[in-house]
Amino acid sequence: YRLLGPPDDKTWPEAKTFKHFLQFHDESLLNHEETFEKKFPRANEQELILLKSLLVMNPKHRATAKQ
Repeated sequence: YRLLGPPDDKTWPEAKTFKHFLQFHDESLLNHEETFEKKFPRANEQELILLKSLLVMNPKHRATAKQ
């Protein structure tokens, strides 16, 4: 959550229907401060793009191995 932020209706609308969603959902992290650039300061632009495409909570929007 600190890096990706919690799922919301825009990023993963189905998440709120999951059995344990509310147990792990933290509204205070909606305005998360951490960014990929801060977390991985030595990564170049292409590496950051790859990380961002792989580290997506919603599997429908996550990059596949083929991509």
